[in-house]
Amino acid sequence: MLKSVRTAALTLSMTAMATFSGVHPSMAATYAYVGNAGSNNVSVFRLEPKTGAMEPVQTAAFTGVDKPGSSTPLAVTPDHRVLIAGVRSQPYMAVSFAIEPKTGMLKHIGNGLLADSMANIATDHTGRFLFSASYGGNKVAVNPIGANGVVDVPIQVVPTGLNAHAFLPDPGNRYVFATNLGSDQVLSFKFDSKTGALTPNDSPVMKTPQKSGPRHFVFHPNHKFVYLIHELNGDIAAYAYDAHKGSWHEIQRTTALPDGFGGKPWAADIHLSPNGKFLYASERTSSTIKAFKVDAASGKLTAIGSVRDAVLAFGLLMIALVFQSGYSSIAGVFKAEMFPAHVRALGVALPYAIANALFGGSAEYVALWFKQAGIESGFYVYTSAILAIGLLVVLILPDPARHSLIEQD
Repeated sequence: MLKSVRTAALTLSMTAMATFSGVHPSMAATYAYVGNAGSNNVSVFRLEPKTGAMEPVQTAAFTGVDKPGSSTPLAVTPDHRVLIAGVRSQPYMAVSFAIEPKTGMLKHIGNGLLADSMANIATDHTGRFLFSASYGGNKVAVNPIGANGVVDVPIQVVPTGLNAHAFLPDPGNRYVFATNLGSDQVLSFKFDSKTGALTPNDSPVMKTPQKSGPRHFVFHPNHKFVYLIHELNGDIAAYAYDAHKGSWHEIQRTTALPDGFGGKPWAADIHLSPNGKFLYASERTSSTIKAFKVDAASGKLTAIGSVRDAVLAFGLLMIALVFQSGYSSIAGVFKAEMFPAHVRALGVALPYAIANALFGGSAEYVALWFKQAGIESGFYVYTSAILAIGLLVVLILPDPARHSLIEQD
């Protein structure tokens, strides 16, 4: 989920962690920010877009915070100049850091009071107001953000149904929506971006199925659709969005649960790729991330695959390594037989290196091509074809023990 212009934003909700990659357009790299509730700090990593590798850059401590919280929600202002961390231990605070454009490093600039322990925070699209939702306090709030990036005291606190979880503006910055996980509803507010004031929308409450637990939602980049994940039943609902009225109209309901799921659903987060072509949803009981293709015209989703638990992934990786190791060993031995004895006496390192250069050297570029084309599964077909060719070579080539390919040994 990274853009070449280095302006991607990625969030991952966990018990005590939230990650973002947030960068200013002038930055020469992409950086990820991880909130650590237990140690009251933010870890900064430089992210390599091609490989996904993360290099530690900095650990920025929360100034004026002593007690650990249950999690650390993070928000980055639209201009990517300020990162705000929510503290969920008393006194509840929003800790602001300036983001250094060239290095991605953080510098503490001040703290502001929050209305409660907030599970989720986000800014409006001007970066002048902070929205926050309190899961245990059953409320949402609005705080002004000063020109220096420091959060001011709340200007409005609104009681909600049970377990407010996400509180986000629409793309036009005219409406704000709050999920109530325990009350199976989404609240809708009109938002005055000049004053920060909230007023109930004409249709202030949208109900979801009983005991579904609406949790997080995302708007499509074309502003025509919104997608909502439900924690308690694993549903993903697609809605057509009326930007003039701030209303949602359900057009599809599917699931984040993997095939054959038999446990208790515990869905978590939902994200769209920057181009809006793909949607990803996580489910914690099965440790699954499920992927969907998005129809930009209709807004409907089509499941295209999922990645499941680490044990299964490790097992598949080990099987793949066994096949790959076998192929590499056999290929090296056969290619070694193509060289005179005085070269073979040096071992198989030379032919093995040549084989890797020819066959393995292209793998990274082929994989990237498949990924950019949106058909990552094609790489598995490519790998299988290479293995099949290797097997055919082994079967077809004459046994070098009986038929030497070198006239003079």
